[in-house]
Amino acid sequence: MHGILICSALLSALTGITAAPLQGSTDSSNGTAVASGQVAFKFPLSNGFPNIKNPSPELRAIEEAAVGILPNAPLSKHLAPADVTSFQLIGFAELFQVAYYTSLYNNITQNVPGYEVPAQIKPFFLSVLEKTIAQEELHALSANAVLKAAGQEIIQPCQYVFPFDNFFAALDFATIFSDVVIGTYQTFQNTLAVNGDSNYIAYLASIMGSTAERNGYFRSLLGANPAELPFLSISTGPWAYAALTHHVIVKDSCPNANIINVPTYGDLFLTNSSPNVSLTATELAFAFINNGKKPSDLRLVYTNAQNVPIANKLENVKTTGNFVTFTVPFDYNSTIMSGMTMCWVASKSGDLSSANGVTAASLFGPAILNIN
Repeated sequence: MHGILICSALLSALTGITAAPLQGSTDSSNGTAVASGQVAFKFPLSNGFPNIKNPSPELRAIEEAAVGILPNAPLSKHLAPADVTSFQLIGFAELFQVAYYTSLYNNITQNVPGYEVPAQIKPFFLSVLEKTIAQEELHALSANAVLKAAGQEIIQPCQYVFPFDNFFAALDFATIFSDVVIGTYQTFQNTLAVNGDSNYIAYLASIMGSTAERNGYFRSLLGANPAELPFLSISTGPWAYAALTHHVIVKDSCPNANIINVPTYGDLFLTNSSPNVSLTATELAFAFINNGKKPSDLRLVYTNAQNVPIANKLENVKTTGNFVTFTVPFDYNSTIMSGMTMCWVASKSGDLSSANGVTAASLFGPAILNIN
């Protein structure tokens, strides 16, 4: 990966690509057409997932494929409200990952054009992908089990669309959303500790470790260093939710995502002519559809690694109706801002000194930079 940017603008453009129908549900032919040649991915899977009973032969088969079982320690009957939201978001993210990797597996095994895998790695890669799907199924089932034990409604799957037409683009996106997941679960661990639900911290760390190990393998296939950064970038629950809903969720397809207590954000578009950013770039250009905010009251905020966010004034602002374009400085040499970097337009009056503060102050985003 060489300075690849995945953002609202790029993904919006990619949805116009003629991609193969994304398959994997029991009746993919009933999917909703969402782009030329695309069909929305819908659950359930052929094994019945996510409707898996515990215990059941279906669960046992998933555990054997995952090379491990669901955690069997007693689950708490109580969760703090903020931790309920965290586990709802975990379920939301893990269901998406099951859909994504199942779709990728089917596109490869069904010889969809563009999804040819180099012969020397294909057998092992498919074996990894089979285990990945099963492990993500267990992650999703475990998150919903935690919610159910605490008397909360479990999260149901949405419909999804993945706007790629080739193996390496799909693999690259997998590394990016894995970074988002790992960064988000960092903040969930803090919340668990603060709210007295620390019994789930190790559980969450184990999911992060599993995701990171797999992500290192995927990154190596793309010619990138397996370990992206010495201190992986932070994210938050609302940011992860926004990234998924803006980019891969079919609108109005989530049966009960409305119960998740997160804010909503407007789209932030990267308007540079290319999605690739050179380390020698000096500025980035963005746009958003304004809702009455004064550009002078806003800041473009970069969050990267475990560092204090970088807030920039909007420069070269131009307004056409409600459509606002602007630029901000980008200086790799002074920041060494590598790996996953999130971009947000936030109110300058908010606390822009931490990820949680930026989350509360954000109005538009995210645009996600992945610079290597």
